[in-house]
Amino acid sequence: MCTVSAATTNPDGSITITRPNLIMPGDIEQGWRWCMQCQGLYLASDTRGICPVRPPSRPGGIPAMVLGPHKDSGSGQYKLFHAHADGCVQTGWTRCGRCHGLYFGQGGRTGCCPAGSGGHKSTGAHYQIHTCNAQGGQDGWRWCKKCEGMFFSLNGTSACPAGGAHDASASGVYFI
Repeated sequence: MCTVSAATTNPDGSITITRPNLIMPGDIEQGWRWCMQCQGLYLASDTRGICPVRPPSRPGGIPAMVLGPHKDSGSGQYKLFHAHADGCVQTGWTRCGRCHGLYFGQGGRTGCCPAGSGGHKSTGAHYQIHTCNAQGGQDGWRWCKKCEGMFFSLNGTSACPAGGAHDASASGVYFI
């Protein structure tokens, strides 16, 4: 079922139908990137979000007072599933509307957001993340038990908004 928000008759007699930008089950969302600084996964389609890594000091050695955007230099283009039929997925993942990162939000969990106190703020978009390589995804993605975020674990260094490096000690294996 589709809700039509507007129907316009064009000068040539054709009709243009405009409907709301709805995310329907089964859709695939593209525009996800890996941040080379914090190692997190974030949606870069409209903004680069907020990274927990502070930018370099300002001239004169004065520390930067605000956090900067994620940096996707060297990132591949990732896509996430809103709904998927195969059995090797984990539900409960959502996107933060402040930092734009992917985090595990099942049961009202909010973790730690680099964009401010109070934890992540869900956009309401939900994702299913592969726990097996059924779709040819990239291995090395893990869940951080400190911030609830998804991060790439194979580069050796990471930055968690909860402080220090991300902690994958309780994580399963994910393919994106």
